[in-house]
Amino acid sequence: MATPESLPRITSRSIPLGLAAARGAAGDNRVLVEAIQALVDAAGAVLLFRLVIVLSGRRRAALVAGALYALYPLLIRHAVILHEFSLTGVLLIAFANSFVTAGTDRRAAAAGCGSARPS
Repeated sequence: MATPESLPRITSRSIPLGLAAARGAAGDNRVLVEAIQALVDAAGAVLLFRLVIVLSGRRRAALVAGALYALYPLLIRHAVILHEFSLTGVLLIAFANSFVTAGTDRRAAAAGCGSARPS
């Protein structure tokens, strides 16, 4: 079991906010922090599935995309190391999903796109 001394110290410069929040929720339990990060990545597979459904309209393509995302070795590695790559990727997929499904200017603004609306 990890001791508090063996875990990386949380500072504003050495760890991103999302990972700090996971560490704050899990305390000094590194396995729990890694589990939270793995759940974030699992949500990324679901969001990618939804994005591909919206973009292509094909469930099979969405299943393949989600499966490839879930089984990609580099993403698996990022899910179990304490780094911000997992959250960054999931946030990008979530943004793309929000942008593509934005039907009004208000939703586009909520997605972070100002008044630019997809056509």
